[in-house]
Amino acid sequence: MHRTGRLVETLPDWQSEERGIYAVYPTRRYLSGKVHALIDFLEESFKTVSWNTLAAKAE
Repeated sequence: MHRTGRLVETLPDWQSEERGIYAVYPTRRYLSGKVHALIDFLEESFKTVSWNTLAAKAE
């Protein structure tokens, strides 16, 4: 992190392999509506997100 609090890219040419993101919960049976809505929102959001786009927005 830079002194200004901004993130600094250190290895711009390095690419990692893609990894999954998981929401872990005991069962959908007793899942509150709010948690269910959050999981649905995250699922839809991450289907279309580009990590390169997110990194560019952070700059």
